[in-house]
Formats: sequence, C-alpha cells, structure tokens
Amino acid sequence: MKRNNRSFCQLFSLSFLMIVTALITFSIISVEARKNNNNHHHQNMIKKRLPKHHTRGRASSPAPAPSPPLATNTFDIMSFGAKANGISDDSQALVAAWESACKVGGATVIVPSKLKFLLNPLNLQGPCMPDLTLQIDGTVVAPEEASSWPKSSLYQWINFKWLQNFTLKGSGTLDGQGSNWWTSSSSSSSYSEPHNYDPQKKSYSKHIPYMKPTAVRFYSSNYIIVRDIRIINSPLCHLKFDDSKGIQVTNITISSPENSPNTDGIHLQNTHDVQIQHSNIQT
Repeated sequence: MKRNNRSFCQLFSLSFLMIVTALITFSIISVEARKNNNNHHHQNMIKKRLPKHHTRGRASSPAPAPSPPLATNTFDIMSFGAKANGISDDSQALVAAWESACKVGGATVIVPSKLKFLLNPLNLQGPCMPDLTLQIDGTVVAPEEASSWPKSSLYQWINFKWLQNFTLKGSGTLDGQGSNWWTSSSSSSSYSEPHNYDPQKKSYSKHIPYMKPTAVRFYSSNYIIVRDIRIINSPLCHLKFDDSKGIQVTNITISSPENSPNTDGIHLQNTHDVQIQHSNIQT
C-alpha cells in the first residue's frame, strides 16, 4: 500500500511540474508576441506619419531653404541687353527697361556704376505709375559726332515727357560730348545751315548743324526731383524744364568749358514752382 502511495505522489509531482513548465512557456510566448505586435504597430504608425517618399533605414534629405523673393520693382538695363562698352548703342535697352518699370508703382530703373553706356537721342515718356525713379550711377554718353544725329532729334538728347512724381538721381554722369558742336571740325551734313558760331574763329561756320540739342529736357512734367547727378559738355543747354511745375533740383553738378557757346546750365521755360539749391553750375 505504501509503495502505491509513493508511486502516486511521484506521478502527481511530475504532472504538476509539467503543467507549471507549460504555463511558464506559454507566458513567455505571449509576452514576446505582444512585444512583436507592439513593435509592428509602432512602425506602422511611423510610416503613416512620414512622407510617402520616406523609406525605413534611409533619412530623407532636408527640404531646401526658400530663396529670397526677387525685387520686382527694380529694372537694371543690363538685364535688357545693354552692352555697356561705350560703343554699342544701349538706347533700346534703356527704353525697354523704362517701359517695364513704367507699369509698376515705385519702380526704379538702374544704370549701374563703373560702366559706360552710349545712348542715341531718345524719349522716356509717361504717363507711368507713381514714384518712378531713374538712377544713373554709371557714365552715359551722347553720340560724339554731330553729323551722326538725326535731323529730327536736334531738340534734345534725352527727353522726359508727360511724367508725374518722377525722380532722376544717382552718382553717375551724363556727358553730352558737345565739343564737336562747338567747333567747325565736325563733318559737314546735309542739314547744315548758316549762322553757326565757331568759338575758335569767333565766327559762324556752315559745318555745324544750325540747331543744337539740349542734353536733358523735361516737357509737360510735374513734381520732378533731380538730384546728385552730373551733366557735362552739353551741345547747348544742359538741363531744361519746359511747360512743367513742382520742380526740385538739389546737389547736382553742371559743367562745360568756358569757351563752349550758349551752354546754359538750367533753362526754365513756361515752368513755375521751382527750387534749385546746393548745386554747382559752371558753364
């Protein structure tokens, strides 16, 4: 009887041990399964949050920093085909830049510094949007030979007309290259007429066009500011305001040689409400 009891106890102990072992194994498997399931869920959540192009194990490249916006109200004539060599005609580049800027309020046309621009006679006209500025920081030259000027362009070199609230400024120079107009050395032209004064001979010559252009003219324009620039060697008058009002001229320089005939500094015609100050005029 004792032997049977002992066998029974041994059998019971072995069964109990097997059950406990099975329970422990099941618990371990359950824990690992939950871990794997949680990891899989976490990875799915990351994938949902990442951009579509992101892949596991490869960091996405950072988005490029946005470029600063370009100034939309500045128009450099170099962007419109100017050559800036002092030989090629840059008139059309300036006109193109002007026409684009004319449509934008507060725009500025830039003639850059340290460069030389040849301009044939031209018109820069409005009406334009308010507060247009022409900033001349380089050197602008007129055609050197008087004979190369068209007969229809003998009134002025650069003509501004029909403008409101306009500013001409800059650290540059407008050079009318008038020396050929002041002497008889210019080539004769088909439109030459008598009664042209030759300062060297103190007489009149038939080799110089009868009419000589003003360097810079404003016609029928109101509330105009001209400041800081230099205007030199005009064939005739250097700066003229015609049929205009509300004019402010400040800190400009006008000069031509003492033997240059009739090269007035500033000419006012049919113009009122004018202030001219802090300027140096030697003609």
